[in-house]
Amino acid sequence: MLKILEYSITHFCEHILRLRIEVAQDISGELYGASIPIMGKSEGECNFYLFFPKEFLKKIAEILINDENLKKMTGAI
Repeated sequence: MLKILEYSITHFCEHILRLRIEVAQDISGELYGASIPIMGKSEGECNFYLFFPKEFLKKIAEILINDENLKKMTGAI
């Protein structure tokens, strides 16, 4: 199950967004999160949470959102 989780995070960050994953010593301040549900045969559904700072959310918006007005609303630009 952890290999699936690791691949999901790597795929989204490095393959889709083309951003390198870096280790953080601590996590504080204003945070945003994403839920990653994984279904196991014997475990049922397990939910994992990925937390990231606002700056990373802006990077995601810059990459995925092509509409300039929407970028302004989200603070991506």
